[in-house]
Amino acid sequence: MRNRFNLASTIALLICLTAPLAAQPPDPAPVRAALKPASGLIGTWKGSGWIQLGPDRREEFEGTETVRYQLDNTILLIEGVHHAKGLPTDEAPIVHHALAVLSWDPQAGYTLNSWLANGRKGAFPATLEDGKLTWTMDAGPMGKIRYTSTVDGGHWHDVGERSTDGENWVEFFEMTLTRED
Repeated sequence: MRNRFNLASTIALLICLTAPLAAQPPDPAPVRAALKPASGLIGTWKGSGWIQLGPDRREEFEGTETVRYQLDNTILLIEGVHHAKGLPTDEAPIVHHALAVLSWDPQAGYTLNSWLANGRKGAFPATLEDGKLTWTMDAGPMGKIRYTSTVDGGHWHDVGERSTDGENWVEFFEMTLTRED
């Protein structure tokens, strides 16, 4: 008898908690409107860049970024695959492979969730204004890291910088892409 009471109580509680969600589906229009300024990123982009991997190790790369809306235009999915420069793509080692999702929430604002092929991941605060997507992360004792993506027509310029004091920034990553479609 006691198990029936616990099961019935649990089911009743779940119904009470989820009923308001089922009764009032959220309106996706505000989310779509918040992500509209990112529409210039939509498409397939090709280009090249460089990344500083240590004091004496700078890697040049070339690759593709693919950006598209998903979930009824309520998130932006971004995937970048970049290979070492100067070799045929099928022979060149991958220098940088990342997947990111840009989302917006009325309480939290913009968030960029990012995953790297090496297993690193994170959720980072972002801003989207005046044709620029900027996201930042705390890098522990190294300070802060910020990435700024600027799209101007068919050109995308991306810069990664780090700062130990939050005021003076040193570039460690740069990428320039051209829209393919």
